[in-house]
Amino acid sequence: MSSLAKLLRPLIRGWRSWRLAFAAPRPDVHDPRLSSLYTLVSIGSSILVRFDPQAGFAEAQAGWTRYTGQPATEHAGRGWLAALHAEDRQAVLQSFLQSIAAQTVLVAQARLWHAASHSYHYVSLKAAPLLPSADAEPRGNDGRATGWLATFYDEHEAQQRQDHQNRLLSVLESSSDFV
Repeated sequence: MSSLAKLLRPLIRGWRSWRLAFAAPRPDVHDPRLSSLYTLVSIGSSILVRFDPQAGFAEAQAGWTRYTGQPATEHAGRGWLAALHAEDRQAVLQSFLQSIAAQTVLVAQARLWHAASHSYHYVSLKAAPLLPSADAEPRGNDGRATGWLATFYDEHEAQQRQDHQNRLLSVLESSSDFV
């Protein structure tokens, strides 16, 4: 199995359940494999971004801007963290830095600003190191991955349903008629 297929498997598992959130134009990507991935992800309720080796945006991320409303000048470097809920920023950054140190896949949950609804949405972040294949450019001088490919899946509606169910259960359990 190719390294791209290994990277894509956890990122697109469950793609049939994605709902159409917005139509995103495909970015100017020169690698046809990444271009196809951007197209696939753009039909779902997720954002595909590319991070530099230090967990920053090295280039403008059009999907990020569309979703969060945060312009490229603000999301450059680690400025993207400002679009996360203040209570989630430090935990997400610490998890990302641990994944960078270990060169392992990052999985995290957070609340991300959703510009269209003017509210924070629950998202699931998955990021994987970009590892070179035999025909790709080598890793950096220190032998580490040269960047990270990540998706932010919008799980807001599912989280809202779960919160509502928990509130109903709490009311039922506190009721004297609950059996």
